[in-house]
Amino acid sequence: MNRLVSIILVLGAVGVFFGYINPTYTGPVKVLKSEMKDLDSALATAAKFKEEQARLTQERELIDVTNLERVKKLLPDNVDNVQLILDVDGVATANGVRISDIGIDESQKSGSDGGDAIGQGVLIQEEKAYESLLLSFTATATYPQFKNFLADIEQSLRTLDVVEISFSESETGVYKFDVRVRVYWLK
Repeated sequence: MNRLVSIILVLGAVGVFFGYINPTYTGPVKVLKSEMKDLDSALATAAKFKEEQARLTQERELIDVTNLERVKKLLPDNVDNVQLILDVDGVATANGVRISDIGIDESQKSGSDGGDAIGQGVLIQEEKAYESLLLSFTATATYPQFKNFLADIEQSLRTLDVVEISFSESETGVYKFDVRVRVYWLK
């Protein structure tokens, strides 16, 4: 009788194991352990990112403010039309050049629409990390003054390209130069 009870208890324990404990352990518990492992991994990654962010913030604070302003001027994240015109006018004034008829050509604004290419009958659009627009103005100066003005524009921190220059002849030596420049900024 003692053996029979022992066998029944062992068979009951095996039945409970295969009927309840094993399915519960391999089902929801295993899924939860897998989710915990994924969340722990994400938490460790977030901690690494937070450490990297703190390190980069500390490095950014070590950058000289004047150098940081120069970088912002070189790679602005938006176009400030008024400041752009003031910058160009400041360079012109320093060279004795008078600026007039300033205009910004919004229809020539470019961004992601500037790099279309046709490939196998499908229009492919290149995504650019920058945008640009055309600034036009009339500069009144002698040729040497205008040449110095262009040299200073070339050496300025502002990222721009002179795309067109036209001028009218003059007997006085003071010319009117119609200038178009393309100005760039980051998106």
